Amino acid sequence: MSEYKPTYEMLEAAEILSSDNVTQIKNKLAEVEKKKEEMMAQQAQAEQQQVELEAQLKAEENRIKEEDSIRRSNTEIEVALIQAESEKGDGDLDNDFDLDQKKVNALVEKQKSDVKIKKDLLIEDRRKNIKAEMQRQQEIDIKRKIANKPNVTSKK
Repeated sequence: MSEYKPTYEMLEAAEILSSDNVTQIKNKLAEVEKKKEEMMAQQAQAEQQQVELEAQLKAEENRIKEEDSIRRSNTEIEVALIQAESEKGDGDLDNDFDLDQKKVNALVEKQKSDVKIKKDLLIEDRRKNIKAEMQRQQEIDIKRKIANKPNVTSKK
């Protein structure tokens, strides 16, 4: 494509230089300038879309990190509460049994919570992979649009 563009520009320049009509030369120069501005605008728009996509992806990653941090904090709080309950027991067998039962129940709940968190993480990873693939496809589409745009056309 790079070989075609200079050749076409040379043809346009030759057409402008060989023209005897000043108005035609001015019109041709204005047309060339307009096409150049359109190409620059398209490139700027594509770059802006790329920046916006990257910003969206970064915001999504930050949201996921924040959710993970909240989950970890909640788990740590639950563990601390369980440890505090176990430390304040008074040595009574019934109380120890209740405490052991609470520990078992808390561990079961924690395991259920861990399984749910892992499942949610898998779902989130899958969603992120799909979103990343969509972004890559959008980038490819934008690049194809730019590559397939006719650079400059001449009117005779």
